[in-house]
Amino acid sequence: MIHALTKTTLALALMAALPGATSIAGPNAPRVTAPTVIDLQDPIKFSFTGGTASELFGQLSKAYPDFPVVLGQKAKKFEVAGFEARITEPGTIVDLVCGVEGILLGSDALDRATRGMLDYRNVNNELVSITFEPVGFSSQRLAVRVLSIQELLTSGMKIEEIMGTVSAGITLQGENQIGQPAVVRFHQETGVLFSKGSKASNEMIAQTIEALTASAKWRVSPEAIAAKEA
Repeated sequence: MIHALTKTTLALALMAALPGATSIAGPNAPRVTAPTVIDLQDPIKFSFTGGTASELFGQLSKAYPDFPVVLGQKAKKFEVAGFEARITEPGTIVDLVCGVEGILLGSDALDRATRGMLDYRNVNNELVSITFEPVGFSSQRLAVRVLSIQELLTSGMKIEEIMGTVSAGITLQGENQIGQPAVVRFHQETGVLFSKGSKASNEMIAQTIEALTASAKWRVSPEAIAAKEA
């Protein structure tokens, strides 16, 4: 996810001057130290007292004017609880408030409030689009996720091990999930894994691949080799 970052740049220039000197030109000119540029990413204290998502991201855009976020019409009216945080990039706030259930206010007193949550997606790695998803809709909507497992295969882990672990996770999750289980396909030539399922299923599969990657790295670590030889 690409986030616009606000950074503070400090330039320090030191120049020695001879008393009474009228010019610094020539071979006897005092030595001038080149400016030292320090690129810092200082955290800021961000405080939100509570209100709509429109108010939250309006306040956030004042702290980070270049943050490329687009709010859907329904998402603008979503109620967000107050919080305080120290952040170095605005994407932290997106991760904080998206996926948390809350209330979407009706347009007038006659409209019923709708429970749901904010969700986001990246658009061409340039924009962060935030939408409102009613409860039960986002979790059941099917999507395709693409994962690379080439690193696992290169490490020596067999595809049977990888698919077996992923399958075990899908089976276990299916015991507590309504709807069709995720479908997984492997493209051998490129080492790419495709998963089609709910958002929760795809996330579980991605976490499984991350765990397997950590396991593969441990297998070839000096500690693991020493333990086998002991």
